[in-house]
Amino acid sequence: MDIYNIVGFMGVGFYVLSYALLQMKKIKQGVTYIVLNTIGASLVIVSLIKDWNAPSFATQSIWIFLGIVGLYLIFKENKEFDEIHLVLDKCQKRNT
Repeated sequence: MDIYNIVGFMGVGFYVLSYALLQMKKIKQGVTYIVLNTIGASLVIVSLIKDWNAPSFATQSIWIFLGIVGLYLIFKENKEFDEIHLVLDKCQKRNT
């Protein structure tokens, strides 16, 4: 088994972990769930470097996009988003 397959199986592990935690009511369908799924999809995409599969790439890409959109919407609705924005603005001002 090469590194690409190992990374791909790690991605599957993230998918299964997030779904299992959700079903066992250990997490809610929120930030943790979305992040775990997005990491899973990203790792599966890495595995496709060796064994290309266009439908799998499309599925994982859409999953990542929807995860990013979901995180954006969650942070937009929370004040955490404003705080993160303030921190990023401060960092940018320091670097310029």
